[in-house]
Amino acid sequence: MMGAWGFLPFENDDALDWLDELEGSGADVIRGALAKANDGYVEAPEGSVAIAAADTTAAC
Repeated sequence: MMGAWGFLPFENDDALDWLDELEGSGADVIRGALAKANDGYVEAPEGSVAIAAADTTAAC
């Protein structure tokens, strides 16, 4: 299977995996994703998930 790579919030594997985790969970999953991006430098996987969480929050 080929990975998803792109510049939009849900065009990467990390964000898509997080979206699967979010399904049926709720706000705690969103808070957790955003909290990981709150300590300065963020690695790409955590940053991708934080962007997806922020986009989900904005859509709500």
